[in-house]
Amino acid sequence: KRLPAAFEKEAGEVLRKLQANPRAAPFLEPLDTIALQLFDYFTVVTRAMDLGTVEKSLRAGKYLSPASFLSEARKPFENAILYNAPNTKFYKAAASLLTTLDQACEGTAHLRAARDFLQARAAGTLSSLEASLKDSLETSLQDSLQDSPAGVGGAEGAEGAEGEEGAEGAE
Repeated sequence: KRLPAAFEKEAGEVLRKLQANPRAAPFLEPLDTIALQLFDYFTVVTRAMDLGTVEKSLRAGKYLSPASFLSEARKPFENAILYNAPNTKFYKAAASLLTTLDQACEGTAHLRAARDFLQARAAGTLSSLEASLKDSLETSLQDSLQDSPAGVGGAEGAEGAEGEEGAEGAE
């Protein structure tokens, strides 16, 4: 199942913005670890990624969520930060491009939400984010039940809605 065309367009614009940045040159194509004699690269980096591969995957409709797209778009920079020392040009370029990517996400609701989700997951605060979202959904459900006419959405409807919410959260 493909993401909506509007999201793919927004993601493509964010990706092109990154690719156009002069600091992105080392991240546009797969890293040739043999030619660069980076023989230990795959002992440090478990999953290599580059912006060209992200672009091909986006065009092919391979991303199932905004978070999966954003996770892969961040990966080349995260890998560079992981592999390179902080004083190197590659580390500095990667850190700068991550900031650029995060700022570009502000312009689209889907990517902003995906960025916040990924940051919460990385910080280990996802459970509190999930709890907050669940509380918000329950409050919204209760408000809609109170506004409904008598006999519609009674106790059975509320239990059914909670059961559906629980099933959705299990996915």
